[in-house]
Amino acid sequence: MTGVIVAWLRRLVRGEYGLACTYWLGWGLCGGMAVIPLLLFVVAANAIDSVVAKALAWVGGIAIYGGYNALAMIGVWRAADAHAGWRICAVWAKVNVGLACMGFPVLALILAVVLVFPPAG
Repeated sequence: MTGVIVAWLRRLVRGEYGLACTYWLGWGLCGGMAVIPLLLFVVAANAIDSVVAKALAWVGGIAIYGGYNALAMIGVWRAADAHAGWRICAVWAKVNVGLACMGFPVLALILAVVLVFPPAG
C-alpha cells in the first residue's frame, strides 16, 4: 500500500497527470483531505487540554498539510510547464501556486501569534 502511495506522489510531483488532474484532484481535492489529520490532532489536543499538546498538534498537522501541499504545488507548476492547451490555464495555475506560497508564511505567523497569545475565554 505504501508503495502505491509513494508512486502516486512521485507522479503527482512530476506533473505527469496533466494540469487539470494535478490542479483539481491532486492539489484541490487531496489537499483538502490533507487537512483531516490537522483537525484530528487539534480535537485530540483540546481533549487533553494541554498547551504542549495543542502546540504539537498544530505543528504536526501543519507539517503534514504543508508538506503535501508543497509536493502538490511543485506538481502543478510542472504540469503547467508541460500544458499544451490554453496558455491562460497554465498561467492561472502558476499564479495560484505563487499566491499559495505567499500564504504559508502568513499562516505560520498567525499560528505563532495564536499559540503565544491565545484568545481570551
